[in-house]
Parts: sequence; structure tokens; C-alpha cells
Amino acid sequence: WFRIFFSAAIIMILIAIYRARVAQLNAQQKRLRLMVEERTQDLKAEKLKLETTNKEKARLLVQVADAAKAYERLSKEDSLTGLNNRRELDRILAHEFERAVRNGRPLSVALADLDFFKKVNDVYSHAVGDEVLRVVADILKEGCRSIDMVGRYGGEEFVLVLPETEIAVARQICERLRATIEGFEWAARHPGQIVTMSFGLATLSDESSYERLVALADSRLYEAKKGGRNRVCG
Repeated sequence: WFRIFFSAAIIMILIAIYRARVAQLNAQQKRLRLMVEERTQDLKAEKLKLETTNKEKARLLVQVADAAKAYERLSKEDSLTGLNNRRELDRILAHEFERAVRNGRPLSVALADLDFFKKVNDVYSHAVGDEVLRVVADILKEGCRSIDMVGRYGGEEFVLVLPETEIAVARQICERLRATIEGFEWAARHPGQIVTMSFGLATLSDESSYERLVALADSRLYEAKKGGRNRVCG
């Protein structure tokens, strides 16, 4: 009986040790599982944070790109009329002049100026004057061809750059624009209002620079003004 009792005791002790060891292993496994789950949650949170950061970075990059495009557009655009501004016109004129000279192609330039524009501001107000400038800008832009460039040179003066265009065709374009501006229903907007425009034309010949070409167009504009306005000279 003693041996049986001793053997049973040994077995009970071994079973208790086994159970303790199993419990210890289970506890370790549980701790490891909890650690893995916590780390997994941390990684998910970090991934979500990274994704959010990347989305925010992409959004900011889009905003920066849009702002850069807007700044570039504003640097080239007249704020009142939406046409090319003086700086952009100078760039376009220089480019088209060099291209025409290099390729032996025609190039015409027109300077256009609203007649008696000061009276519009004095009689109807500067707000109406701005409205007239915007309408005239739209007429010039819509009345030109896709290859032509139109810009506001300053005040009530505009420039038309007409590539691949001989003087006769340029004159037809300007005459059509002049008639459209004269025939616009200005009085329907402001009773008694009349708006006309004078044009001075020049074409590439022996001019040594685009500045001289513009100066020639300007002298023709002066002739149109001196000759009675609302006409095309050149």
C-alpha cells in the first residue's frame, strides 16, 4: 500500500506540475496574443495616420499647383478684361516677330483705342467705363481668329497681334471689329451712349524690332484719330 500511495502521490504531483506549466503557457500565450493585438491596432492606427497624412499632403500639393497656375494666369492677364496684359503682350509680340522674320512669314499688328473714352467716364461714371472696356474686350476676342492674340495695352488702348496675316486681311478684320463695336446696342444699356473705336495698322516689312512695328501702328492710330476717329488707318 505504501508503494501504491507513494506512486499515486508522485503522479498527482506531476499532474499538478503539468497543469501549472500548462496554465503558465496559456497565460504567456494570452499575454503574447494581447501584445500582438495591441501592436496590430497600433500598426493600423499608424497606417491610418500615414494615409491621412498622405491625403493631406496630396491635397496641399494640388492647392499649391492650383495657386501656382492662378498666379501664372494673373501675371499674364488683365484683371478687368481678362485679356493678355501689357507684359504678356510684349512677350507674345517679341515671339511672333522673331518667328515671322525667321520664317519669312507675314505679321500684322493693330493698336486700337476707344474714341472719347474720357467722356464715358465723365458722363456715365467710371463703373460704366469699366463695363464698356469689358464689352469691347469680348467683342475683340470673339471677333478675332483662333491664331490671333488680343490684349489690353493700357487704359482704353488694345493691341491685336495677327500672325500669318497680310495688311489687306488685317484691315478687313479691323473694319469688321470697328463696325461691330459701333453697331453694338450701347444705348439700350445707357440711353444716349455711343461707343466707337479707332485702329492703327502696321505690317512686318523692314522693321528691325517689334517695338518699331508697334510704334508704326501707333502712328497710324494717331492718323485715324486725327482723321476723324472711328476708322482704320494703315
